[in-house]
Amino acid sequence: MTSEHEHDGAERLYVRIRRRLPPGGEDELNELGAAIVFAVVAAVLWLVAAALGSASLGPVIVGFFAVMWLLYVALDYFSTA
Repeated sequence: MTSEHEHDGAERLYVRIRRRLPPGGEDELNELGAAIVFAVVAAVLWLVAAALGSASLGPVIVGFFAVMWLLYVALDYFSTA
């Protein structure tokens, strides 16, 4: 499968998801995507901290990314209000 075919498949999936969203649902989808990205990055950093022998930093890392996600949502909310 070439990269062009992969791009077409991803674009079709995106269009299919957008059609099923209620009006204004794109914002919720963006917030969900941001939450997933922040959660994955926080989990990976926690695992890296554990591998380096400082697993006690895990909650600090998760807390940092939770605050960053809340700031993202707040900025998005106030920029559209």
